[in-house]
Amino acid sequence: MFNIRVCEARLAVACVAVLTLAVAPVEANLIVNGSFEVPIVPSGGYINYAGGSTAITGWTVVGVDSSVISGTFTQSGIVFQAQNGNQWTDLAGITSNSSTSGVRQNVATTIGAVYQLSFYVGSATGGGIFFPATVDLSIDGGARVGYFNPTGPSNMLNWKLFTVQFTATGSTTSITFFNGSAANNYLSALDNVSMTEVLCACPGDMNADGLKNGGDIQQFTNCIIFGGGCTCAEMDGAAGLTHADVTVFVADLLNAATCP
Repeated sequence: MFNIRVCEARLAVACVAVLTLAVAPVEANLIVNGSFEVPIVPSGGYINYAGGSTAITGWTVVGVDSSVISGTFTQSGIVFQAQNGNQWTDLAGITSNSSTSGVRQNVATTIGAVYQLSFYVGSATGGGIFFPATVDLSIDGGARVGYFNPTGPSNMLNWKLFTVQFTATGSTTSITFFNGSAANNYLSALDNVSMTEVLCACPGDMNADGLKNGGDIQQFTNCIIFGGGCTCAEMDGAAGLTHADVTVFVADLLNAATCP
């Protein structure tokens, strides 16, 4: 027998499930064209871009030159496949192999917020000109830090993931990748660059030590007074810091609330 109440109940559950999916938070990649898919280069080929070029969507070429390479490009018995999508970039360029060469992107950020930057470095060995590669990273013009992938097979690229966290100090953060490989190495492969804001796993745990206690009070107070990147100070579930957040924070301290 048809039971309309059962039907309504099941429909309600289904609606809740759909709405939950609809509002589930998605961490958007703040990097534009992180896999270097635009512009499209000839299949099996590449395009070299001189310093100052903005032809690689979202990026500005720095130094002498850098190239976008097709994932079906082959040389010296090596298939230079992409880590993600169909293309990647060789920061070393085609002829210069200059350590000043690379690509830069300026990303909108929130002062005080923590961000995670991830990227892949590709290595291969062959032809006397390709060796395990290094990519250097500079954040906001800071010191270059090298990320080396020691695994260089002779038939294909090996891609290694690196992850870096940093705290934004301005409303815009400059992300620059440089050719960090040795002078005799014509390979500095970069692909699948992603940057997301690190969300708070435990509201009230301001110092991210997994506890909500007196060690969090000063930073929480600073957020209430000065603002900034204060995701973990959002205690009441509503956007914006108010007295309601203070009330919940104090209650959690008094009740010795724990992190999930």
